[in-house]
Amino acid sequence: MSIPTAAEGPAPRQVPNTLLATLQAFTRAQETRRSLSLELESALSSFLTSTPTPLANPTDALSNLATPSGSTCATEAVRPPNEAELGEVLRIGFLGLMEIRDEVEELEAVLRMAWKREDLADVLKKVEGLEAERLKETIRRDQLRRLATLTPDQDFTDAIKVHEKRRAELAQEIGEESQEISAELADLSAAEE
Repeated sequence: MSIPTAAEGPAPRQVPNTLLATLQAFTRAQETRRSLSLELESALSSFLTSTPTPLANPTDALSNLATPSGSTCATEAVRPPNEAELGEVLRIGFLGLMEIRDEVEELEAVLRMAWKREDLADVLKKVEGLEAERLKETIRRDQLRRLATLTPDQDFTDAIKVHEKRRAELAQEIGEESQEISAELADLSAAEE
């Protein structure tokens, strides 16, 4: 499997041909984002705590990728990743998150232009903004987690909790905003039956 470079860019996506398909594509993108985020969280936690973390599902998004050294520590889960392996997992994961961001922006444009659904496009835009803020909070928290491993004489627990709390609040807001998409999906699915 080869990961596209920035010069190559991702393969072009097919534009959904119905409003229902557009909203389903958004739901799939969000599910993929969650899966990637969990993979990144697992790899980083394993690295920071030096604890092996077996994958719950051996076919997860990042599990079949070898690092530059040829290791597939993510599939073996016999040891935490080393720094180089973690860097590669983070690079691949963040590339995936950027692709999802781009896909959601495309879906937002489709909702505005093809389906004339400004209301739903605004929801996607708001969710994407919240997701970006949540990612920033995750990075801030993880920088503190890393710093805590490098300077064990300092306590970062309270600062980490602040970022955890904000991440939870953002996740709640994302869920609330996404309810409008879920309701529209239910209406459209019922109308097709």
